[in-house]
Amino acid sequence: MDSLIGYNIKFYNRYGTIDLNDMNLLNKENPHHIVYGDLNLPAFIIPNKIPANIFYGSCQKPHGTKISAIIRADEKMEDNFYQLEERPNSLFLMGDQIYADDVADPLFHKIKQVSQKIVGEDENNLLSLEPKLKKRPFRQSINKINGRQFIMGTFAKFTSNHASNHLIRFQEYVSMYLLTLGPAFWENNDEFPTFEQLLENDEYYIFFPKYRKRKRKKEMKKQKKQYETQLKEIHDFLPTLPALRRILANVPTYMIFDDHDITDDWNISQEWIDGVNRSNLGKHIISNGLAAYFLFQG
Repeated sequence: MDSLIGYNIKFYNRYGTIDLNDMNLLNKENPHHIVYGDLNLPAFIIPNKIPANIFYGSCQKPHGTKISAIIRADEKMEDNFYQLEERPNSLFLMGDQIYADDVADPLFHKIKQVSQKIVGEDENNLLSLEPKLKKRPFRQSINKINGRQFIMGTFAKFTSNHASNHLIRFQEYVSMYLLTLGPAFWENNDEFPTFEQLLENDEYYIFFPKYRKRKRKKEMKKQKKQYETQLKEIHDFLPTLPALRRILANVPTYMIFDDHDITDDWNISQEWIDGVNRSNLGKHIISNGLAAYFLFQG
């Protein structure tokens, strides 16, 4: 206790062994390395007699408009990496590490890509849980950007007002964590399609049909503005991810969920609980959110 404890991690499979160095995470020439100062390994402290220096954080939304404290926290670690009485030795993340209910349009597109790599689709499972999803337009809209608000409110019995891209599947929750806790899934893959490209590829759900020209045009204008605003916010968020990964690798971290880690207003009242408990889809989504929580935060 009261001293730096450096560590490495080795991964074994039938082809051999790799460690953090093999993954280029200890190389100081890599701008996304995970060590501080002139140390050779990530390191942490278990405090005994030295003061408890605590980082606190919550509510990480990639398209949030507030200035992130992550970069400043990373700088403080760099400035005090060897000063044990000044160096932060605990990080408490007290809820809303992800926003499962409030997902930016550009991020939903990326989540779909990562989800496909991890597991693929499980369409039949959802259709068996909620047969109404077999009907139009839900069978199409559920997999499109901006296509889930009605499904979440009517079928899952959720109450979020920002649920147009609400996470549903386990692999979507997993993808959200992977995309917001570090840079690995963004490296060499941080480009986004334009709004027009998404429309052309039929990846965007527009409520008004083509024969409602004026209303459809107005809706598309609104959605395009939202997409481009959120895209800028996502690009502002991405540079914080290497700093966040480095902090998590060097500071013992304690986490607990709040509502947004699962869905907005989660268990807020008995009426809410009773409504969701009558929905197979709602219970399924909560189970997926909890499973991902235990995997990444538990």
